[in-house]
Amino acid sequence: MTVSISTIPVTGGDVNPVLTGSCPTGAIPIGANLTVNGTPVAVSITSVIGNTATITVAGTIPGTGPEVGTLTLVCAATT
Repeated sequence: MTVSISTIPVTGGDVNPVLTGSCPTGAIPIGANLTVNGTPVAVSITSVIGNTATITVAGTIPGTGPEVGTLTLVCAATT
């Protein structure tokens, strides 16, 4: 099991936005966490295609305007 951490642009004040994140080739996303400015934001993986997950935020992105989110994906090897 590996962890893939990436930064993604998000918009503060967005309600239930849909984000995407990818694991390395050969691994599938099985879990996701998002923090924005150090604040954890509840997310759920709504679909997985190959090594890319579609992630829906449960609630509102903190802040106002452009923010940087840190997306952590838990990845499981498919081999």
